[in-house]
Amino acid sequence: MEGDSESEGTNPVLASMAQLLEQLVDQTNPGNGQSSGRMISREDPQERFRRQRPQEFAGSTDPLIA
Repeated sequence: MEGDSESEGTNPVLASMAQLLEQLVDQTNPGNGQSSGRMISREDPQERFRRQRPQEFAGSTDPLIA
């Protein structure tokens, strides 16, 4: 019976967390999916790495050098 009282006490917390998450998603995607394409290209880790123009790396068997 202890588990039941725990889950009852957690439900309002989970509900408020879900509501906050929905608000956060609405704030980050105001274009109803249109901004998601722009966000992917802007936040693409490979593109960001390439823009930094990293030094050439020939390779090594030593993981500390890599």
